[in-house]
Amino acid sequence: MGIVLITILFGIRAGAVPGGSRPPRWLTEMAETPLPELAPETEAVYLLNEQKITYSSSGNMVRYGRQAIKILRSEGIERLKFLARANTFNTRVRKMNAWVINPDGSKQGYDIKSAISTSLAPDTLYWDVKTLFLVMSEVTQGSLIGYEWEEEVKPLSLEDVFIFQLRFPVLQAIYQAEYSSGCQPRLDWINWPESSVTIGPRSFSVKLSDVPAIKDEPLKPPDEAIAGRLLVRFKTENAPRYGYFFSDWKDMGLWYEQLSRERRQPDESVRAKASELVSRITDQRTQIEKLAAFVQQEIRYVSIQIGIGGYQPHRASEILANRYGDCKDKATLLAALLSSLNIDSYYLIVNIEPQVVKENSPVSLFWFNHVILGIKLPDDKLYEGSEAVVSIPGLGRLLIFDPTMPHSPPGRLPFYLQKNNGLLVAGEHSRLLHFPGSSPDRLELIRRGQFVLLADGTLKGDVTETLAGFQAEVARLRLRDVHEQERRKDMEDFLARSVGSFTLENYQYLNLNEPDREVVLQYSFRAASYLSKTGDVFSFRPNILAMVDDYEVLKQKDDRKYPVLLSVVGTSQDEFEIKLPAGYILEVVPGPVELRNGFADYYSSLELNGGALRLKRLFKIKQDYLPPDRFREILEMFRLLSSEERRRLLLKKTGKQD
Repeated sequence: MGIVLITILFGIRAGAVPGGSRPPRWLTEMAETPLPELAPETEAVYLLNEQKITYSSSGNMVRYGRQAIKILRSEGIERLKFLARANTFNTRVRKMNAWVINPDGSKQGYDIKSAISTSLAPDTLYWDVKTLFLVMSEVTQGSLIGYEWEEEVKPLSLEDVFIFQLRFPVLQAIYQAEYSSGCQPRLDWINWPESSVTIGPRSFSVKLSDVPAIKDEPLKPPDEAIAGRLLVRFKTENAPRYGYFFSDWKDMGLWYEQLSRERRQPDESVRAKASELVSRITDQRTQIEKLAAFVQQEIRYVSIQIGIGGYQPHRASEILANRYGDCKDKATLLAALLSSLNIDSYYLIVNIEPQVVKENSPVSLFWFNHVILGIKLPDDKLYEGSEAVVSIPGLGRLLIFDPTMPHSPPGRLPFYLQKNNGLLVAGEHSRLLHFPGSSPDRLELIRRGQFVLLADGTLKGDVTETLAGFQAEVARLRLRDVHEQERRKDMEDFLARSVGSFTLENYQYLNLNEPDREVVLQYSFRAASYLSKTGDVFSFRPNILAMVDDYEVLKQKDDRKYPVLLSVVGTSQDEFEIKLPAGYILEVVPGPVELRNGFADYYSSLELNGGALRLKRLFKIKQDYLPPDRFREILEMFRLLSSEERRRLLLKKTGKQD
């Protein structure tokens, strides 16, 4: 929703509040706050980021927040000139205010009456969430912005989260909580050292100063995985009217099982569909794959979220009849179809962003955004050796499968789940489960090319790429459902990075719609002036096609702050034959190049065979997540790769023409 929706809303000029242009005293006083020395590129700074929660014995919460933001550069305006809050099935926004004090002394104010309300969301047929936006059009460089809001919450989980580290520096972050007697707050610091807490009668407060901005580094984990935050959970003596306190992951798993149990029970229509899909099929693996393919391919991803529907799936029979549903609906229907064949399965609740949910993460319902399935394999030989299989004491072997991802058949673990963590919902066996990952030896990409260098400096190339695993998934995600011109542009963008000026003569993708097969890409191109000429000597790059998308990581000169997150482990390989131009010979054939370090291996060799040069390259990523103190290894490898792709060989004229 974010980018598209907000862009539309920015074109709407919100009306200022009559008589409401006077900012509150707390904001006007901050206009005089001296700023510390900040980096010249800093676009904005939060003078204040404050959040307060009042928790009653019934479980009802009132959340109050306010912020003061100084705009330092014009680039920060678009990201900060609006306040967004949401009315949901359990949250009601009671107050919204926004003010701006401009450098010329002009002031403007807005309240909730000026808010733009929308229920727009991608892939959502109906959504009872009403997002409210206060958008200010008068913000300029040097403006001071103030926001204030209040909302009433009837929580599902007795918890609150304060995200105090943001994309911009925060001079003062304050969190306060007030609660009834018999309530015990539990505090967990996420991505931040434990800090001082001031305890009062049935209250506590936290004050942080000079919180640095999330540093923008290449190949860093998503902000959600590294931002400092405070998780507050409330445990009560008596069960409140609203909300649950989850003491551990098992507790949460039992809650979700109870919430969803009846929804996954098959009725006659579901049992009949399962029987139809596996008619005359006795092999259990084929049965599982038939049911999985039906849900992946035939049940359209569409969300209908009303009330608790953001967490609770619809009934399997309704999903089957409608032929659509969201991730938890698709998992529910597949669970019901499998149950019809006496195959057990369990929900797995995950976050598709890597490194957000860690093995030591505290219990929280806020972590997750996706639901998949763990299918209990009835035969120990089924999917033997598959990367998607885990063994759970008391449950046996489970096949991790995402019914929403149409590009990953059973047995193939999607890239966003590899080495991820998810909540296994399996009664007394519920727990946080760590998922496996691919083998570094898995051949994800192999490129075979036949190239011809001509005496006029032209390069002609015919290439076949075979993509498996992660590479195939990404190709399908990016290209399967787009127009032909977008596929061509994707191909041309890649060649432009590799050879500069060129003409794409033809190309074709094979097997994009067959997820159980490798994707094959075949293309031919011609690049004029690929060879550079000085006198009678040509020079050219034998590593014709780029092996790495970009080398942004090499631009980082200062110390690394965050871990390095690569796409996935696996191996890429090139096998090229380059026919040399008639009448020219290589001045020298370099020896092999090899580098092995902790996270990756690289090997390259050149061999001259008659008038053709044969190139072999192999790049193996063995680890996809490295702590900051191993950043040197990343730099060492990427510098070598960059040097290899820029290396030029010399061709000398022999005087002989073929």
